Amino acid sequence: MNERLNWLDLIGVYGRRESPAIRPVEIGVLTWLTAATVRPREYNCIGLRNAFSIFLVLIGLIIRSPALRAAEAPRRYRIQQVLQLRLEDGKVVLRTELPQSNGDMPELIEIDGTDGTATVRVERETKAGLAVPTRYALSISNAERPGRSESVEVKWAQGELDVMKSVQIAAASDRGASVRLTRLVVPPAAAGAAAESEAEEEQPVHLTVNGLGRQAQQEVGVVSKDLQTLMRDHPAEANAYLRPVLRELGQEALFAPDRRLAWQVFAAQWQPEQRTMQAVRSLVSSLDDPKQAARDKATEALKRMGLDAVVALEHVDRARLSAEQNLRIDAILSAYSKMSSVEVRRLREDPAFLLDCLNSDDKSVRRAALSELTEQFGKKVQIDVDAPAAQRGDAVAALRRQLLSTTTKPAP
Repeated sequence: MNERLNWLDLIGVYGRRESPAIRPVEIGVLTWLTAATVRPREYNCIGLRNAFSIFLVLIGLIIRSPALRAAEAPRRYRIQQVLQLRLEDGKVVLRTELPQSNGDMPELIEIDGTDGTATVRVERETKAGLAVPTRYALSISNAERPGRSESVEVKWAQGELDVMKSVQIAAASDRGASVRLTRLVVPPAAAGAAAESEAEEEQPVHLTVNGLGRQAQQEVGVVSKDLQTLMRDHPAEANAYLRPVLRELGQEALFAPDRRLAWQVFAAQWQPEQRTMQAVRSLVSSLDDPKQAARDKATEALKRMGLDAVVALEHVDRARLSAEQNLRIDAILSAYSKMSSVEVRRLREDPAFLLDCLNSDDKSVRRAALSELTEQFGKKVQIDVDAPAAQRGDAVAALRRQLLSTTTKPAP
């Protein structure tokens, strides 16, 4: 150590907080080591040097500034600020409100409703607000219970989503130890990222469960072209293994259908907003403008409005429209109507699908699903579709247990 380094240098390092690992106790220890390298003639006596070092240690242990303690405390967030997983146009999208991380190391945070520890690292292009990060890594380790430890990891890189849940149960007197690893991998083409090649577009979504112990080995593996198809074609595995993980993360809304699919099921019940309806009527009138440029401009404007325009177009009286207007409207609607009438009817009568719709972010979807459920089950369905997402999620889970029979149970 440089002989010219003294306790003022060390306090300066701590004050700048260049190394978050340095704490007051370390300052005292390092100061003692520094003092030990300084020539004795620089002090009146060795005893004074040692007394001064001990004094700094005691200061570090006893008199800690509340401001410093607050600065060292991890920041607290709601889970919806930390992570949002949604289906948009059939693709999985991850968003977060967390800012860009400092440095390469994960940051320790606290999440409301989580007892364990959590770390996160975020790389993003936008400075603030809810956005899709370029890279993201979240790890949550639940508080240890006797004989059991759990952890969940969520990673997002180059448009690929990787969710992994690990459960380890220690050996009991009558049974051996067990380990279960549940993992969902959604490749970029199915996660809202543009694929660079045809081969990349063909990458499927994987849900795997690997378990070992408790007298038997457990393995589950399902593959689908996208997450919606996986949940539709393999409901037993998705409900038994994937749903509990997403629910733990507060992301059960990922099971909710995207707005395009929901609209096809609930088109008759989905009412447009008055302001949107007025705008659409004006644009529909322009679809019959004598000028080609005006007709094309109105068509593009309707396309940019997306599903909101489609909902309004379904409520336009088309009997009095010209052939040109009807042709252009049909072209817009065709991009949104891809399911057969048989499939639409099947989903409208499927309680599991309707319950998932109650987790949707869209109020119109939730209300339409509640109407269908009430028609099927009557007064059994009691839920506030306008309640906050967390509260509504608990109510939906209770309804699911009440209305649906469990067909597949995950291993302990």
